[in-house]
Amino acid sequence: MLVRSPTDLGAAIRDGRKRRGWTQDDLAKRAGVTARWLRDVEHGKSTAEIGLVFRVLSHLGIELDLADLSNGPRLKPRAPSNDEDFPDIDDIVREPKS
Repeated sequence: MLVRSPTDLGAAIRDGRKRRGWTQDDLAKRAGVTARWLRDVEHGKSTAEIGLVFRVLSHLGIELDLADLSNGPRLKPRAPSNDEDFPDIDDIVREPKS
């Protein structure tokens, strides 16, 4: 799926959730976000906290692939990981750039 906007990202999240047969409440509980926040993201709200977006994507087994930016970033399914395997976005942001 080509992702070019918050609306595209919200559609990918909604599609992944529905493919698993989960309600918004189900996914919100699994990802540790509120159902209200998830509804806003699924409707394309552009001010969603990126760390929470990555947490939701992780619970859906979706990763953001930026390998080929000539065609735009793409979302691709992957096996869901445990929270222990998921990198802490705050740690990534704090890492010094080389």
